[in-house]
Amino acid sequence: GRAYKFYTILVFPNPCTWGIEKLCVELFNYCFLLDFQMRTREKLWSYQKEKSVCRYIHEFRNPISTG
Repeated sequence: GRAYKFYTILVFPNPCTWGIEKLCVELFNYCFLLDFQMRTREKLWSYQKEKSVCRYIHEFRNPISTG
């Protein structure tokens, strides 16, 4: 997959230059579209709509009971 390709092309040749934070950030950016975070945030906002924060969190944590 994409993570394997990222690792073999970019990390494996020189692993000593990759700290854990850099690895996580760059791997995330490589595997997901640039607007992934923005699209996810918009989905969550549109799902919350007029619900109270408490109700929204309850439904978010327990999706089966609200279905």
